[in-house]
Amino acid sequence: LKTTDWKELFAYAKVLGVAVCAMPNDIQSLRVCEKLGPDAYVIAAACFVEENMVTEIAKQKKPVILRIGGATLGEIEATANRIREQGNEDIILLHGFQSYPTKIENTRLRLIPSFKTIFGLPVGLADHIDAESHLALAVPLVALGLGANVIEKHVTHDRSLKGEDFESALNPSELKKLVSDIREIEKSLGP
Repeated sequence: LKTTDWKELFAYAKVLGVAVCAMPNDIQSLRVCEKLGPDAYVIAAACFVEENMVTEIAKQKKPVILRIGGATLGEIEATANRIREQGNEDIILLHGFQSYPTKIENTRLRLIPSFKTIFGLPVGLADHIDAESHLALAVPLVALGLGANVIEKHVTHDRSLKGEDFESALNPSELKKLVSDIREIEKSLGP
C-alpha cells in the first residue's frame, strides 16, 4: 500500500473508534507510522535485534506488544528492558507459535502463566490454529483461564477465498461468537 492508502485507513479506523496497532519492521516504516499516529505498536520477535527501532518506539510512550514467538528468554528480557529504559512500562508479551496453521500441540498454553511469572508483564496469546477446527474458538477461552490478558486472532471477510493467513483466520460471524464467548468467560473468572 502507498502512504496515502495508509493515511486513509488510519483515518477511517479513527472514525469507527477502532484502535490501530502498527507493526513497523524497520526505521523507514516506523517513520511512516509515527506520522499516522497509531494507538499502539507491535514488535515482531525478528525485530528485537533492531535496537534503534525498539528504542524509538519506546520513546513514544504508547503501548507496546512484543510478539515473543521464536524469541529466547534473553531476547525477550533485553527488549522489554530496552523499552522500560525509555520510561515506557506499557508492555504486553504475545505468546504464539508462528506457523499457519499452528498444530494444536505447538500452542503450548501452559507457557502463559510461566511468562507472566518470569517477566512480571501481561501475556496474551497469538492464536494461529486451523480456523476450520472446532478448537479455533475453544483454545482462546482456555488461554483466558490460564491468565491470558490479550487474544489475537486473524480475521478475514471470507476464508474460502484463501487470502493471506486464511488458514487461521476467522470469518466475521466466527469472530463475533468468539468475542461473545470471551466476554462470558471473563465474567466466570471473577474479579
